[in-house]
Order: sequence, then C-alpha cells, then structure tokens
Amino acid sequence: MTARHLQLLIGIWTAALMLSAARHGTADAPHEIPTEAARLIEEGRFDEAIEALTEFRRREPDNPYGLYYLAMIEQDFPRALWLYREVERLGDSTLASQARLKRADIAFSQDRLAEADSLYRSVTEDYPSSDASSEALYRRGNISLARGEPEQAIELFNACVEQDTTDTRRLYARTGIMEAQVALERWQQALDAAIGALAERDDMSVMTPRILEVIALSWSNMGNEENAERFIERLLENYPYSLQAYAIQERGEELSGGTSIVLAAPEEGDTAGTPSPNGTDPPQEADFSVQAGAFTDRNNALALLRSLEEAGFDARVEMRTVQNTHFFVIRVGYFVSREDAEEEVQRITGATGIEPNVVVLE
Repeated sequence: MTARHLQLLIGIWTAALMLSAARHGTADAPHEIPTEAARLIEEGRFDEAIEALTEFRRREPDNPYGLYYLAMIEQDFPRALWLYREVERLGDSTLASQARLKRADIAFSQDRLAEADSLYRSVTEDYPSSDASSEALYRRGNISLARGEPEQAIELFNACVEQDTTDTRRLYARTGIMEAQVALERWQQALDAAIGALAERDDMSVMTPRILEVIALSWSNMGNEENAERFIERLLENYPYSLQAYAIQERGEELSGGTSIVLAAPEEGDTAGTPSPNGTDPPQEADFSVQAGAFTDRNNALALLRSLEEAGFDARVEMRTVQNTHFFVIRVGYFVSREDAEEEVQRITGATGIEPNVVVLE
C-alpha cells in the first residue's frame, strides 16, 4: 500500500462519524458542513473529495470544516498539522478539540510520545466535557503503559471510565486497567478487571481473546490450574485464529505475562472486523490469500476493511505478531493458485487504487 493511500484512509472513520452528525442535525457547528465532500471521503473517493473541498473553500475560505476535512486526507504531515492548527483557531469547541486530538495522534504515530502526551493532556484540560477528552484520557493511559508506568495508567483509564458514556471505549479502558494490573503482577486485581470487562461486553470484541488469556493467567498465578485450563480451552475453542491462541499453541499452552496494548478504541457500535466466536476455517486446499495492509492501530485497519467491503470484496481482519509488535492484518479471500490470487490483486487495485500483495497461508 502506498503512503498516500495509508494517510488517506486514516481519516475515514472520523469523516463517517461527522457526516452522520450532520445528517441528523447533531453537529455543534455554526458553519456549513461540506457534506458532499464528507460523503466522498466516507466512500473512499478521495480525489473527488479534494475537488469538492477546493470548491467549498473558494466559497467559504474561513470555514473550519473545509480545513478539517482537507487535513484528514492530507498526505503531508506538516501541512496536515498546519491545517489542524487553523481549525483550532477558527472552529467551535467540538471541532477544535477533535483537531487537537488529531495533532496528538500524528505525534503519537511518529513515536513522539512526550509531545503526544502533552497534547492529549491539553485536550482534557481545555475541552473537559468533550468526547475528545475521554478519548485523550484513554490514549494517555496507553502511553503510560508503553512507558512502563502502570500506576499512572490505571489512574488515567479509571478517569476515562468515569467520564465516558461510550460503551466500547469504556470497555477498552477497563482492559487497559487489566493490562496495568498484569504489568504490576497483581493477579487478583487483574482477574477482577478482566472479569469486569468480560461481564460488560462478552461478545466478538477483538479484545475478548486477550481478556480470556489474562483470566487464565491470573488463575494460574494464584495456583488454580483447573480454572486456568478451563479458560484456555474456551480461548482455543472460541477464538482459534486469534493472536493469543496462536501464541499459546506455539508455546505448548504456556501463557504470556506480557501486556497487550491497544492504542485506539473503536467508535461506539463498531464491530466490523472482529473475529467470529467460532472462527471460519479456510478451505483446506487453499494456499494463498491477498493482503491489503497491516496496522498497529485498529481504527486504521477498520478504515481499510470498510473501504474494501464497500468496493464489494470479502475482506477480513487477522491478528499477527512480529518481533513482539501486534498487527491487525487485512486480507481478502482464499485461493488455491497464485494465479487466482494475482487476479484478485488486479481487481482490488482497479476498484480501489490499493496495491495489495499475494501471501502464502501459514
């Protein structure tokens, strides 16, 4: 996938969210929202969206929404940052808080953790009642985990849980608390947090295999191997293609004590790309698949997934780990021959502009 396609896909889910708000009249906006451009972005028609936004800005050069949507599909990071700063200067509190959150996300994606943490903190201080504030608390918690500061992470995740009304993000904050307790090796607290997260939403969440693993790990460390084995069996049976199941099988069912950090929670109601509880077996004779992208950020993976699904392709999300880094991998189809897979690559490129690769199935 080219750098341009990756950067363009980063903003799809936000565009869809804001377009929905515009359609239902819930957007906090004293300015006109460029709904046509938002729709084009939502559909992955980025060149047309740029043309629509260019025309929109001719009519309304100081409209912060035009700047915001341009920033989302801008492939040059310095220019995107400048556009987001302009949105903060011109926009209302809702849009300004989202623009600053995006600036923090860019800093985080470039591994500038101190700068990202400072920007996330400013979101919570300057826009405490915004939806962006709870998202910033969640992401600061993940930064604290990455820095090896689990106690600080617990405080931030708890603040997110208390503030957030979004079920999905609250669930992910609870799993963040769970991961921090694992890092501290406080097994009873880790077990309580894991069971609490599972009780809140025991469904097809991409985090469910990890929650089950932590429950088993906690029981094992507290000396109850019977309960540990019960949850290992549940994990292997219900999520056979999960990263956790693969790792357990590779280690001969030895559990991992490491944390699993998810850097961005999905939006409320977002279940796309989560594995089926029982999994879907590929055809036994299939040796190839088509890989369209691999991301450490789940939102970016889901953006690509939606783009492919909207273009009519049967895409799926798989989880892989490379040198202790977890990836959400987007793949399309199962193929008996490489020639069939190459033909699918051409169809995907022709329909979406994405340039995937043929991969050999494990």
